[in-house]
Amino acid sequence: MSVPVKNIIVTITLDDNRVPQFAYEPDGPVVVDKPNTHIIYKLQDKTDMDLAFVGASFDTPFDGIIDAVKTEAPDMLILMDTNSVVGKTGFRLILSNSSNTLLVSSQDPQVVNTGNN
Repeated sequence: MSVPVKNIIVTITLDDNRVPQFAYEPDGPVVVDKPNTHIIYKLQDKTDMDLAFVGASFDTPFDGIIDAVKTEAPDMLILMDTNSVVGKTGFRLILSNSSNTLLVSSQDPQVVNTGNN
């Protein structure tokens, strides 16, 4: 049996002030309506800073919306969602870079669980 997957491409560029800009494809909240869904973020780094996923930071890490986070490769982050809790959660993607030891964080993507259907 295959696992339901939601694929999101995260493109990161730098603006004129060298501030990271995040674009998501598809854009908007990720809606999960099946149990045991994997939400896969795939990085397209256009910054020349060798960005790499290191994890995700949650304002509400104990709400049960996302069950686990796994860094599969420097350019791939997987959120595991059993969809057992209805609701929504926000988080930030966290990335390292080759320029310094500071971490980069994204704007606030969202995951919305609609319940098992």
